[in-house]
Amino acid sequence: MPRVNQLYLARQKGLCVPTEWEARVPLPPSANHMWRACQRRVHLSRNYRRWIAQALPAVGMLVSPSMPCRFRFRICGRLSNLRDGDNFQKPLLDLCVRAGVIPDDRLEYVQAADWQYIPGTGPPFIILWFEPL
Repeated sequence: MPRVNQLYLARQKGLCVPTEWEARVPLPPSANHMWRACQRRVHLSRNYRRWIAQALPAVGMLVSPSMPCRFRFRICGRLSNLRDGDNFQKPLLDLCVRAGVIPDDRLEYVQAADWQYIPGTGPPFIILWFEPL
């Protein structure tokens, strides 16, 4: 069976299967916990810097989309119901800017964004991709 058909069938079953146009990254810290204040200065939190180091190689392999684009991501695996899916978007977009996949996360470049949670039993991860508008 061709790869496209297998991918289509896997997606119909709700499985998280990355393609060559997508990146699989670990869960980022919440956008509420990206920054820390210390002695009147604001800096990136230690957990956020650690996550950037882990996720940057995977995102750096993405092909830059044509602009403007839509940013999409799928949260997969077992996850606490206390997490807010919207708080994943900012760290993920900042990571893509840092990797040089998109020039900036302003509305000029990213004009739409959406996400989906697919519950599972394994450790959580995120698959992200861009689509041209």
